[in-house]
Amino acid sequence: MMTVRKATVCIVARNEILRDLIKAHLGGCESLRVVERLDEAEIEAVVMEQPLLSPSEIEILQHLARYGRVEKVARILHRSPRTIYRVLANIREKLGVRSTLQAVRWAIELGLLKTSE
Repeated sequence: MMTVRKATVCIVARNEILRDLIKAHLGGCESLRVVERLDEAEIEAVVMEQPLLSPSEIEILQHLARYGRVEKVARILHRSPRTIYRVLANIREKLGVRSTLQAVRWAIELGLLKTSE
């Protein structure tokens, strides 16, 4: 017999009207959470309102996870460190996290980054 594990599904919606609409229609479901930011709760499954990150943003996070330094990533991608920092700020905003480390962690958790190369 297969054991079914109950998971909490988190819907991330930055738009307040969309969050309220989802809560109104699905709010009674105890295994569902609707949040504005990914770092608001422990999350086992995520539904996003739109595609999360662009291929370029994923590439930057992948290199950052591998090399650990913005300057190294900038050299590899032939961009200025300032550009990389700006992209990382956009990524943090999109993911709703406060630090680049959290962004890398969430990208791995969401399956956006390869964990080994």
